[in-house]
Amino acid sequence: LILCGPVANQLKVDFNVPAGAVGWLLERSAAGANAWTPVTSGTGTGNKSFTDTGLSSATWYDYRVRTYNNGGFSAWSVVKTGRTK
Repeated sequence: LILCGPVANQLKVDFNVPAGAVGWLLERSAAGANAWTPVTSGTGTGNKSFTDTGLSSATWYDYRVRTYNNGGFSAWSVVKTGRTK
């Protein structure tokens, strides 16, 4: 999970979905709030990129991702924090 930026009112999130996964779920929270909201999900493996737009300026956000397959969900990734411009 990699955060790219900062850009005004948006953050770009890059991550890799490993082989064997069917899909993935990306969540966001205000930094340190631990109040997670799904922002996007999808299917497939490999490198993924999502630009989270409409965010507040000069604000810190946390992101985490997890994958799933027929056996259920993986553990959550390490939380990454980024700040909009």
